[in-house]
Amino acid sequence: MLQWGFLFIYFGIALSVSYKKNRAMLFFVIQFLLNMAWSLIFFYFHETGWALAEILVMWLFILLTIVYSASVQKWAAWLLIPYLSWVCFAAILNFAIYVLN
Repeated sequence: MLQWGFLFIYFGIALSVSYKKNRAMLFFVIQFLLNMAWSLIFFYFHETGWALAEILVMWLFILLTIVYSASVQKWAAWLLIPYLSWVCFAAILNFAIYVLN
């Protein structure tokens, strides 16, 4: 649970810097909403296939958030790399669960 605390602290810092650029902020909000939707799709509805498709879209928006945050502050973009890594790991797990079921 500790890693989520660090990820959300990094989120907050990156968000506070990204508010200066509208597109970075837009992508940040979209990827955050997708993050919440993935949990709902995967854990509540148990739709592993839809969750896999959704996490791939989320991954793309995280990448776009990183790219546009880098145009504001490079270090803010670097704070989102652990989050992207975590989502890659979650996508692999999601894929494995989808294949095994």
